[in-house]
Amino acid sequence: MKKGKMYLIIIAVILLIALVPLLVNRIYSARLDKSYRDLTDFSKADGYTLKKVSIKGKLQFQHTDSSADYVSFIYMDTVNLNFKVITKIYTGVGDHYETAYVTFDQTGKIIETDRYIPFETETTYQFDRETLDAEGKVIRRVKDVETDSINNVKNCVLLNGLLPPWPKWKEKSSPVYIRHFAKKELNWSELNPFQLAGINGSGNVSVWSGFAYCDLQFMGKTVKLKIPFGYDSLFFNTNDYYADLQYYTLPEEFMKKLPVRFIQLKNDIYVLSSF
Repeated sequence: MKKGKMYLIIIAVILLIALVPLLVNRIYSARLDKSYRDLTDFSKADGYTLKKVSIKGKLQFQHTDSSADYVSFIYMDTVNLNFKVITKIYTGVGDHYETAYVTFDQTGKIIETDRYIPFETETTYQFDRETLDAEGKVIRRVKDVETDSINNVKNCVLLNGLLPPWPKWKEKSSPVYIRHFAKKELNWSELNPFQLAGINGSGNVSVWSGFAYCDLQFMGKTVKLKIPFGYDSLFFNTNDYYADLQYYTLPEEFMKKLPVRFIQLKNDIYVLSSF
């Protein structure tokens, strides 16, 4: 056999070994698509509804608040039974950021937004406070406020995130169980042995980008969702899944009164309810 033909056969075998698992992955993903819904699908499903809260900016948390087991971004008002998040939005001027306290109800509808808008004079750095109603109309405006003198999270506790820092995604007892990962895009740059990212370290981009088919337990039911994830294993089956994901539950005394849970994906909040 000529060397050229032998090399072609070797290359063909290597490609076949690489492509067959990917083809099987795609076929199995297509089968699961029939029973798993995307996070952007807000139609009512059997026993639950999913709604995205219309917030803008980057979610923030208060470093001094340690009432949650892990880093949490959602507050619950235990008196009014509403919820709050803190966001920061770049104003477009210098290094100034607007801080907003957004209050929403158990259906995800925004009730009120308190904005703290920075402005700088020759001698001071000050804030104006604007309060917006559910329609986005200004109902109160105060000039030059002391932000430390206002308690925007009065009567509030941070919700507990059920996912620990390193979740065991493939264990069925996990709050979020990954049944399958659909490999959509291979990030070739992460295979560079000279950079500390992906499989070579802890970078911000995973080797594979795709969707995880996740099972979440909610009110005695299994909610099946497709969630954007990264995966840091090129060939082998490992637990190296990655997403800025958290699944929140309410304090135990409110669980029956408010049948809701929250999903956080990066800076987006989704309300999972039985309404």
